[in-house]
Amino acid sequence: LRQIESPDSLFHPDRPMPEPVGFGPVQPGWSSRLDHAGTYDGEWEANRAPLLPSDFSETFYNAAPSDQIYPGELRGGEPVELEGLHHQGSYSFRLPQCIIESSTRIAGKTTKHRFRLISVGIEANDRVVDMVWNAQLPCNGIDHQVEFSTLTLKQMSGVVA
Repeated sequence: LRQIESPDSLFHPDRPMPEPVGFGPVQPGWSSRLDHAGTYDGEWEANRAPLLPSDFSETFYNAAPSDQIYPGELRGGEPVELEGLHHQGSYSFRLPQCIIESSTRIAGKTTKHRFRLISVGIEANDRVVDMVWNAQLPCNGIDHQVEFSTLTLKQMSGVVA
């Protein structure tokens, strides 16, 4: 049976149970995420619904446990070390770097925007990295006038097929 413990809070039968740790996603209803969802009360219902509450935090969207959330902005190229997670031993690598741009035409006006790396998932047993990028473009109420959007991979390095 595999057990994962925090090195800062190891289990000992004479002490209270440590906080649970793991590598799976934190569910939206768990307090560590729910605390960031904002206040859905009568004030919200009367004055703000269906928009998110004023005290909503983008942190709510982080499904990773708090100790696994990268402290800065991911860009690719960050070093990764995995220890004790693969039967052949530890390994390390750098995240691949990809520059992705989009060109979107709305109501006759074309806007270029760059995607941001927002999530990295690692399947340690298979040595697979999943990376997610996103971009946003305000449509200011004319989203029905989007004519096209073209995605372009401008640059890529550190990718092994």
